[in-house]
Amino acid sequence: MATGGILTQAILIFVASLSSGIAKVAFDALVQRDTPESRRGTAFARFETRFQLVWVIGAVIPVAFAFPVGWGDGAMAGLSGVAAVAYWTRWQSLKSRAVRKRPPIV
Repeated sequence: MATGGILTQAILIFVASLSSGIAKVAFDALVQRDTPESRRGTAFARFETRFQLVWVIGAVIPVAFAFPVGWGDGAMAGLSGVAAVAYWTRWQSLKSRAVRKRPPIV
């Protein structure tokens, strides 16, 4: 598949939207599982507010500034890379913490 073009943009938008939808459902499940019932409303409200604000900011940027198509692809790639590194480092931190808390094998 050639880079750039309408088809690539459609696929990129589909993947970003699908990922967002899956992440939202996963977050909801984590909150319901791990958050005390008295704090769930606050957790959902804070997350949903941030989520909506990020979507608005993300939608305003291309309306306010005209960028070439390739710049948008580059921005998506860069932000996805930053998110992947942040996820990976957090996962490694949690994994190492779980290993330290594990009781010794006798």
